[in-house]
Amino acid sequence: MRLPTALAAILLAAATAAPARAQILRGLDTTGMVDQISVGGCAPGNVCPVPGGVITAHSFPLGGSDWDNCNHTLWVTDGNNIVNVDKNCNVLCVLPGLPGQFWTGLAVDCIGRRLYAMELGGQISEYQIGTGCLTFLSRCNFPINPIPARMTGLAYDGFNNHIWVVDENGRAYSITYSANNCTLVCTFQAQCNPPLALVSGLAFDSCSQLLYMYEQIPGTIIARVITNQITGNCGQTLNCCNLGPISPGPLSGLAFVPTKATPAPTLGCSGINCPGCSPQIGAQGTPVIGSSSCFQITLSGAPCPSSAFLFLSFGPCTPFNFGLCGPVYINLGAVILQVGVVIPPCTPNCGGAASIPISIPSNPLFCGIPLCAQWAMICAGGGIALSSGLSFTLVGP
Repeated sequence: MRLPTALAAILLAAATAAPARAQILRGLDTTGMVDQISVGGCAPGNVCPVPGGVITAHSFPLGGSDWDNCNHTLWVTDGNNIVNVDKNCNVLCVLPGLPGQFWTGLAVDCIGRRLYAMELGGQISEYQIGTGCLTFLSRCNFPINPIPARMTGLAYDGFNNHIWVVDENGRAYSITYSANNCTLVCTFQAQCNPPLALVSGLAFDSCSQLLYMYEQIPGTIIARVITNQITGNCGQTLNCCNLGPISPGPLSGLAFVPTKATPAPTLGCSGINCPGCSPQIGAQGTPVIGSSSCFQITLSGAPCPSSAFLFLSFGPCTPFNFGLCGPVYINLGAVILQVGVVIPPCTPNCGGAASIPISIPSNPLFCGIPLCAQWAMICAGGGIALSSGLSFTLVGP
């Protein structure tokens, strides 16, 4: 369901009121563990190990990571296999490498459902992301020949349709991709003291236009994250943040992770003349700006038969009491979407379910805007049932 045109004006007016978002990076380390970095506190921590066999221990410059905003999963490579894992490191699919083909970076176009992989020799391969994992589409050579240094990281800018590449020395390259013809847009050198020499990961936050690099400082056990601001086609370094030792091993790839939708911590309710149901609101995927299929709002445990209505409003979910069976979480003065579905009779009487995809217009000014969703159901007997609220924030591609 595409949001109405009026949404654009409402969201643009609210853009300046969007809250700051937590900056979280995830990446594969050289032992096969997925680690997480809180950029604000510059603090690392372990998340989970990728099962052995599909991802093995590896060394610089091999390895890469990128986050799929659409389905909230992580793509990783140890240089030999490309693997998609969920947030708990359960393996979803594996693309085995070919003899002599070694990968050093990954980038995901979540809207176009493409994955780009940097090869050790300087080639960039394009794959279609599908139900059968990855399908090879095309390849191009890095637009500078010979390559000036080993390319060790990839990231994708969904608003500008650029691929960012970083080499081991912290030089960033912005390119446009087309089959057999990658074109250089700009290049800049990240600046730190001591100078960069072992950069092994790259991540991009399209909403803030921040390009993150990860480096293991040569001759030390100290790692650091380098934050660069992209303005126009190029960029400049904002800061270099020492992380301290990364355990059990340094990162070989980096990915930016946006926030997910979060239901309110209460179940729904049913009023008089309704079955005694506790309807639950949920979400599949992530509310990615520019997507028509990445984000769905779901309903389960609904009374049936009933007429269910999904409401979206601007602002975070806040409970209001209107004498119904439970609180109303949406802002009734800022409703931007109302969609109705019919839930047919079922057995038991609380087995009703629905799912509505939400199509979000493509505009970077929508970044970080909070919304609230809630289901209301009119039961066959005339009563009203409510779900709890679902808070979510629009994120970049």
